[in-house]
Amino acid sequence: MEQGDAASKPPATPPTVLPLPQIVFNPQQYLQRRFIIHSILRKLSIQQHFSGGLRSLLDVGCGPDILLLRSLIPCEDILPIELLTGVDISDDIKSPSCVESINPGAWTGNPSGEDRWRPLDIVLLHGMFVFSFPPPFCPTRPLIIGEY
Repeated sequence: MEQGDAASKPPATPPTVLPLPQIVFNPQQYLQRRFIIHSILRKLSIQQHFSGGLRSLLDVGCGPDILLLRSLIPCEDILPIELLTGVDISDDIKSPSCVESINPGAWTGNPSGEDRWRPLDIVLLHGMFVFSFPPPFCPTRPLIIGEY
């Protein structure tokens, strides 16, 4: 009888696995971070210790996509940046596509660079810090940003 009882029982159903919740950022998280950083930079640029506005920025760990640096290329009067420096340890920062992405016109479609009304130099450095800080290639009052 025990065998017959076991045979008549339906098979055990596997436990129900609920789908994992999805986290969706709207706008996308990188845009939210960029907005916050730009807001902070604008506020800092009008403070007294940045006479004439924030003119240079060092992005430590900029990554090969250099999103922050590229987002700062267009001119803003409140953020008169003239020198952007990115440092990253990734070999990809030396790639042709990374270098091409900071050429005049790559971000506006205008290769003449006429969309800027003030000069801009962009320096990409491959490597890491092994010397005293601030590094010798930075102006006397750099604003340094590190992203994680």
